[in-house]
Amino acid sequence: MYMVNDIEFDSGPYNTTFDKDGVKMTIADYFWKTYQLKVTEKKQPMLIVNGMGKGNMIPSEFCLLDGVP
Repeated sequence: MYMVNDIEFDSGPYNTTFDKDGVKMTIADYFWKTYQLKVTEKKQPMLIVNGMGKGNMIPSEFCLLDGVP
């Protein structure tokens, strides 16, 4: 479970990149290669979440509202 800390409206899953094992990839590529989840909305906000001790960015279409802690 993750908690949303912020919303990044200026970034998207196709223009946000990071380094994974020495390879630069987009968030959309990562979700496809890791989870076989295809990003359908190219212009969507990214949710900045904390989980497993570090901050991550997740496309908003892959998140569900669970409640307020």
